[in-house]
Amino acid sequence: MKKRKYLDKHLEFIQQIIDRMSSNSFAIKGWLIGLITAGFVFASKEFSKYLILASIFLIFVFMFLDAKYLQNERKFRTLYKKIIEDPNMKNFDEFDMNIEHPLIKKDNKTKYFSCLKSHAIWLPYLGILIYNLLLFFIPLLFPCI
Repeated sequence: MKKRKYLDKHLEFIQQIIDRMSSNSFAIKGWLIGLITAGFVFASKEFSKYLILASIFLIFVFMFLDAKYLQNERKFRTLYKKIIEDPNMKNFDEFDMNIEHPLIKKDNKTKYFSCLKSHAIWLPYLGILIYNLLLFFIPLLFPCI
């Protein structure tokens, strides 16, 4: 029976990757808000429907990218869990980082669509989208404002 010699180090490496994925997800939201704000600041002199449409496009691009980071984070979390559950190294080698392993792909939480409909994805982006739509429709509905 083979025993893991460096299990703690392996799990530490995976945890560092999980931390990076969640940091990237947070940074993506910050970049999106910064880009949208910068666009509105530069175009604040007059109303531009193209700016609103461009910001809505950016929201969807960043949302899909953020969902990809969340998917990778979930895959690494599943890898972490599966390695702990496999102390005799039947399914994973020492320092195995393959997130496309069949045991990981089988988990429904690691599917892209599952990540896309996660609260961590759609709630913040829905709020930003509603804000942008309000900026688009308020000048059309109330031209005197």
